[in-house]
Amino acid sequence: MAAAWNLRRRARLQDSLHTLGMAGVLAIAASVPLVDIYRTWAGMRAEKAAWDGITGPACPTAEAPSPKLVGRRPLKDFTYGDVTFERRHGHASCAGFRDDGEVYRICQFNAPSVLRVTTPKGTVVFEPGPVRPTTVTIRDGVATCVLGGWFRS
Repeated sequence: MAAAWNLRRRARLQDSLHTLGMAGVLAIAASVPLVDIYRTWAGMRAEKAAWDGITGPACPTAEAPSPKLVGRRPLKDFTYGDVTFERRHGHASCAGFRDDGEVYRICQFNAPSVLRVTTPKGTVVFEPGPVRPTTVTIRDGVATCVLGGWFRS
């Protein structure tokens, strides 16, 4: 009788260990995608913080681009979302982010000299000068500009 009781006890223990082992395997299998999801989320938050953290003095503005800053050739232009950017020199790097459901855009320029930014709400001209890193943020159709940024090309 005691031998049969020990066999049943051992069988129940093996079943419990088997169930526990399967639960552990399933937990590990489920955690792998969760780690990737967290890494993606944390990376996006870090990128947004880096772009939003660009500070500096405000860019000088003008009614129209200064002829001496523009030169003879037409300004280089590109459209990002519903915003058109025109610049004299250099390269641009842009990113878009969401804040409370609204999309806003940030563009960095490594040496624009002059920038004309056209949004649905109007056009503004910034004159940061030659070889000055410049960052333009578009929120609610309004362009703001600071002298600063980490984009280099």
